[in-house]
Amino acid sequence: MKKLLIITLALSIISVVFMIFYFLASTDVYHDYVGTTIVSRGIINNVDKLPEWTTCKGEWRLLQIDFIIRFIFMLLVTVVLTTLINNYNKWSTHM
Repeated sequence: MKKLLIITLALSIISVVFMIFYFLASTDVYHDYVGTTIVSRGIINNVDKLPEWTTCKGEWRLLQIDFIIRFIFMLLVTVVLTTLINNYNKWSTHM
């Protein structure tokens, strides 16, 4: 149980760091991303002349990694809380 709590704590710290990165990346995407909607509406005629950074590949990858880390963290929190609730029920019946 202690090992599971330590892993959950470490993942929560990593998750907080990635939340900051998520904010920065999503802000960057908001300002720099040239999406398919803009291209398909014909707003930009010279799409092939756009610089590579307008696709925001690194930022999108960071958002995907953040989602995976948060999902794993939420699963671990659920397991830890379920285990603690079950152990609490066992301890309370003995008292």
